[in-house]
Amino acid sequence: RSGVPLVEALSALIDQVDHPKLKSALTQTRDKVNEGTSFAESLRAHPQIFETLFVNMVAAGESSGTLDTVLERLADHLDSSARLRSKVSAALAYPAFMMVFGIGIISLLMGVVVPKVTSIFEGFNATLPWYTRTLIFVSDTIANFWWLLFLLAGGAVYGFRRWRATPAGRSAWDKRVLKLPIFGSLVLMIAIARFARTLATLLASG
Repeated sequence: RSGVPLVEALSALIDQVDHPKLKSALTQTRDKVNEGTSFAESLRAHPQIFETLFVNMVAAGESSGTLDTVLERLADHLDSSARLRSKVSAALAYPAFMMVFGIGIISLLMGVVVPKVTSIFEGFNATLPWYTRTLIFVSDTIANFWWLLFLLAGGAVYGFRRWRATPAGRSAWDKRVLKLPIFGSLVLMIAIARFARTLATLLASG
């Protein structure tokens, strides 16, 4: 809008960026634009930084001569997305902390406290209830095979992430998430808000 050529604007932006990955991507983008490649196609070479919506809107702005307006709309869109992510993270931070804290306390009880109490029970020479025997068994397993449990948990997380990365796994997981009592509604509202905001940005940019 101020009449600065795109290559010079990118050069000025590169000088102000501290993040090395973003700085490298912008440098490569500037070089490609300087060689005659369109701005949108130059951005498309970095999908991990510039998402499809961003690139396609830049392409629309270039073709219609409204690149300055489109970039301003995209800046507002990114700010709104960041604010939404911040609100969701803040809402989930306390439950996540309590869950981790609870798991830590249970692990401490199972690995330290219960074994000491078990030695007292052994001196009674009496048959313990099944739930007490189960508790002692779980405690012994955690105390003696904690490393194996960590390996199994890591393998399960890795397998789950691989499965969820497939189209069928992603579809099945999303269906289950949407049926959850509280989080399902939250995920649905987040998706609707993102869709509405993206659609508004596209319509406002023509």
